[in-house]
Amino acid sequence: MVKIVRPFLFLVFVMLLSTTSLAIGLSRIGAFGSLNSTKENLVKEYLILDLPDDSILALSEIEPAFPGGNQALTNWLLLNLDYPQTAIDKGEQSMVYVQFTVDSLGKIQNIRIRKGVSEALDQEVIRLVSLMPDWIPGSVNGKPANVEMTIPIRFELR
Repeated sequence: MVKIVRPFLFLVFVMLLSTTSLAIGLSRIGAFGSLNSTKENLVKEYLILDLPDDSILALSEIEPAFPGGNQALTNWLLLNLDYPQTAIDKGEQSMVYVQFTVDSLGKIQNIRIRKGVSEALDQEVIRLVSLMPDWIPGSVNGKPANVEMTIPIRFELR
């Protein structure tokens, strides 16, 4: 069970991470850049990590990563994305935010749309994420963990 020692600060920090992740887009995956040491300290200081194996974490010491990193993820998305014809005909373009769990084995589970655009674009994102190869799992205290991820996928007509 996760025990939050300082819940207010924890929630503010999680909200900050969520806002930052939306702002920096795909670069959120696999790294927090200069925030990394702060995030690691937060995990160690604010959480007592006595977690059941099936716990799903909102943050971890080491975030899950797409094999090959962010650029590989971007390339994979571009190669596999199939812009729905109905969305093209309607001129739909925007960002779909998808949330999923990377389990302790790196498998993608619990795919759901956090902020959608249309049925066609949302379904394409679900299809796309369900086809992803296994990720490198996140970890806490050196132990692989189930970690929830949210990433934006941009649809843009050119």
